Amino acid sequence: MDTEGNTGMDAPGDDALEASPASPASPASPASPAETIRVFDHEGTLIPNVEADSIQNFDFRNPVFLPEAELRQIRILHDDLARCLSARLSIFLRKDFAVSMGGLESNTFATFIETIPDPSHLVLFKAEPLFGVGVLEVDPDLALHIADRMLGGRCENLKSTGYLTEIETNLVDDFIHILLEEWSRQWKGEGDLQPALIGRETNGRFLQTSPANAVVLVATMETRMGGCEGKIRISLPYYTLEPLIKKMHVGRQHEATGLALEQKTEWRSSYNQIPVELIAEWDAAEMTVGKLMELKPGDILELPRGIINQTRLRMENLVKFTGEVGLENGTVAVRIREKTEGENL
Repeated sequence: MDTEGNTGMDAPGDDALEASPASPASPASPASPAETIRVFDHEGTLIPNVEADSIQNFDFRNPVFLPEAELRQIRILHDDLARCLSARLSIFLRKDFAVSMGGLESNTFATFIETIPDPSHLVLFKAEPLFGVGVLEVDPDLALHIADRMLGGRCENLKSTGYLTEIETNLVDDFIHILLEEWSRQWKGEGDLQPALIGRETNGRFLQTSPANAVVLVATMETRMGGCEGKIRISLPYYTLEPLIKKMHVGRQHEATGLALEQKTEWRSSYNQIPVELIAEWDAAEMTVGKLMELKPGDILELPRGIINQTRLRMENLVKFTGEVGLENGTVAVRIREKTEGENL
């Protein structure tokens, strides 16, 4: 086909194409089209013209299942937990026990298991009436120092072999009971939780409390007691926390609604100049539709004698006052007798 016949101009030669700034061969050209990528739908069909900027990355190994606002609220909850634990555990151990919030993240259960050192001190617990099992991990060295302190030791120069004796384990259980009680108390606004220990483990690979691909929320707390520093991690599946998170979300919505209502009812000086229509009216009489259709200018309607004492004052379609009509200094006026509840009569 003749190019000249289609375009109405001479076709550019090879030299012209090479020099053209819009040529695809010129990668630095500002007029180059946006980068596109190949995207397929769930049936395997190619979706055309999808720009790379419109695609959001998703990490399946570290999924984010909560909005940033709710994650922030849970973070604040655990910050409060750390402060409460610092005070209560210091009294319980009769030694300064510092707790600070380390991190809050979501992972799959399989990924969480991979991060548990071997050996470790793991406690399985439930928080009735929630469904599911949580995992509480205590650094072995920290657990040994806690047991030593509860036996009256000074917590100095102790090195754990990774495994606690039965007596040490029972002592650490008392410590963990306090920790879980405080954790449950932080959720008191969302529900009354009753924590209970249901098992222990030393190797994370043996844990089967959740499916491998289940999403879990992991809260890490940094602790320090004397010369010992260690971590405590609390892991709970999302399906366990979901009822609490839903209540938290509803509570935030109610707070936002209440704040909006307060803002709406706040009086501002600019409202003083807004004109409001005021109407004085009566329930004059009742008549049939036939008589109503026969009315014409000049007709006289007889009204009850006491109607002037039953005058209603209507403001913006709401009846606010009742009173009576009369004369005041030669002018028709309405004397207000009582205030109504603003019925739409």
